[in-house]
Parts: sequence; structure tokens; C-alpha cells
Amino acid sequence: MTSSRSRKTVQAGLQTGSALVRSASELAARNAPQVMAAGGELAGTVSNAATELVRTRRDASAVAARRHRAARRRVQVWSVGTGVGLAGTAGATVGLLTPGAELVIPALLLVGFLAVLIWSIGGLVRAVRDARERSRALAALPPPQPRRPAVAAAVRPSMVELNGYSDSLRQLVGLLAAGDAGRSTVDLRQDVVRVADDAEVSLRERSVELSALIRTRSAAPADAQPGLDGAIRLLTEDIRAGVASYGQLVAVTAETVAAARELHGSAPGGGIAGAGAPAVAALQDATDRLRGLTMGLRELTD
Repeated sequence: MTSSRSRKTVQAGLQTGSALVRSASELAARNAPQVMAAGGELAGTVSNAATELVRTRRDASAVAARRHRAARRRVQVWSVGTGVGLAGTAGATVGLLTPGAELVIPALLLVGFLAVLIWSIGGLVRAVRDARERSRALAALPPPQPRRPAVAAAVRPSMVELNGYSDSLRQLVGLLAAGDAGRSTVDLRQDVVRVADDAEVSLRERSVELSALIRTRSAAPADAQPGLDGAIRLLTEDIRAGVASYGQLVAVTAETVAAARELHGSAPGGGIAGAGAPAVAALQDATDRLRGLTMGLRELTD
């Protein structure tokens, strides 16, 4: 009797354990897509953060800015050394000129402080020269590119396209009338970069908002999802249109650079005889379109 009851207890325990295992397996199977999606999203975010860190460290403008700050710090250090040398030299000189004072120690101090002063003045001159050169190099470069925050996987293709456009534009504006950049050309280059950066910042802010909406939709109840779908669709179309406009700016900038190179080649000694007038017209047309597109992007971002 006791043995039969024990067998029934064991069988009931086994059945309960099997039911729990089946329930856990079914739950894991149902949640597997969500877990895999969350894992993929996390991996994408970590990868984007690491890439952004490396890109920021290697950005030419950021590197030039860091070197300029280091040069200014060296100027400050050598200025302090020069001040210490001047003060010490003056004090030692006063000690030497004091009637009845011991001369050995003030003389030794004077020699030491003079050496510090000469050494510091030499270092200060080199530091000031280096700081000026780095300041000119920094002024010749465009400002650092805007920050690239992590976005949802659905938004990433548009942001990857924007990344390529942004990198291409930075290279193109450096070639715009390179070596013969008048004041108007410099102003145009600065204007293009400023407007493009404003547009890029706006697009990336919208991409972050879109990513938040996408994540909210995945956790929202079913009756709230249609409204979120509409907002997601509108914001997605807005971002795609903005990226396309940015691409047009890059294309027109490339045309302007090509027209400027053609004009340079058609100049006397450039090797393309009789092509000066068409080249000038092509450059003027490309420049006008570049200015017009820049004004249009500015109006969109204001």
C-alpha cells in the first residue's frame, strides 16, 4: 500500500516536471525572436559606439584642434618659465648690488636664473611659432563632423548613406578651388560646410527620435500601434528626403570641383586651348546651383 502510494507520488512529480519543462520550452520558443532581435540591436549599438569613438579620435579637424590646444599649453608653460627666470634674475641682481652682501650665492643664483631665462625664452619662441602654424592649419580645415549617435537597425541604412555623403563632402570642399581660393571661395566653402553640418545634425536628431518610436512600438499595446506606425512612416519619409537632399548637395559640390579643375586646365599653359569660356560658364553655373541648394537646405533646417 505504501509502495503504491510512493509510486503515484513519483509519477505525479515526474508529470509536473515534464509539464514545467514543456512550458519553459514553449516560452523560450515564443520569445526567441524578441531575444535575438534585442541581442542584435545591442550588438549594433555597441559596434556603432566603438566606430564613432575611433572616427572621432581620427577626425583631421579634431586632431588639429587637439594639437593646437597642446601647442597653446606649451606656450603657457614656457611663459611661466620665462617669468620665473626674469624674477630670479632680477632678485639675484639686486642681491649682487646690495652693499656689503655676500656675492658668491647671488652670483651663482644669477647664473642659474640666467640659464633658465635663456632656455625658457628659446622654448617660448619655438612654442609661439608652433602655435601659430597649428592655428593656421586649424583655420584651413573645416570644423569636426557632427556626432553620429547610435540608432535602431531599421534606421541604420539611411544613416550609413548619410555617413558616406558627409565624408565625401568633407573631401570635396577641401578640393574646392584648392591652391587658388579667393575670399568668395573661402566663404562659399565655409557656408557649404556650415549648412551641411546643420542639416546633418537635424537628420541625426530625427533618426534618434525615430529609433525611440520604433522601440516604443515594439512594447506598445496592439491598439496603440497603428498611430505609432503613422508617425514612424512620416518620420522615415522625412529622413529619407533629407538624406536625398544632402546627396544632391554632395553631387553639386562634386560638379563645382570638376568645373573648377576644368577651368584651371583651360587657363594659359593648362593644355586645353580655346576652352576657357565654356569652362568659366560651367563653373559659374555649378557655383550658382551650389549656392542655391545651400540656401534651400538652410531654409529647411531653420
